[in-house]
Amino acid sequence: MIKMDENIKELKRMAEEVRKLREELERLSKTLEKIEKAQKEEEE
Repeated sequence: MIKMDENIKELKRMAEEVRKLREELERLSKTLEKIEKAQKEEEE
């Protein structure tokens, strides 16, 4: 039973890690969009 609890804790920790990575990825995507938009405006 102890093993199961450890697995659940590990899964929760991993889920939290994934959530943080998704948030970071979202921020990076928005930053990239801004950069691409700025580059397009410069080209015109």
